[in-house]
Amino acid sequence: MQVNTQQDAREVTWLAPAQLIARSTSRRNLGALARTDGALQFDVQLVQRPTSAVKVTMQCGTGCEGGVDIAPVLARMSPGQKQTVTVPLACFARQGVDLGAVEAPWVVSADRPFAAAFTQVRVSVDAAKAAGAVRCP
Repeated sequence: MQVNTQQDAREVTWLAPAQLIARSTSRRNLGALARTDGALQFDVQLVQRPTSAVKVTMQCGTGCEGGVDIAPVLARMSPGQKQTVTVPLACFARQGVDLGAVEAPWVVSADRPFAAAFTQVRVSVDAAKAAGAVRCP
């Protein structure tokens, strides 16, 4: 699917509880990036609005994960609209993620029907205070 350029995105449809996981081949240390106002960012194009929580989490091993609900951000979007979602790394740390040992830096999960296209997943420096950044719980 196209979000920014031809065939740059993957459209995913949730029909039941499921996760979309981007896993690293080894653990990554994101601690230094967190200290420089780093944030997880990705572009999303909404296909179908969520009717319940849509969590973006990071995982750092068995029992080590944390994340935030981005359903409020998605609920403000119209189908077909695209937006960059910015989640400060500090939010993940506050939820229990060991930023020194991240093995799955981007996990999206939903329990109810929802659909969107995702692309350009990245960790950016100096992005945590960007306009529209997700507020930490």
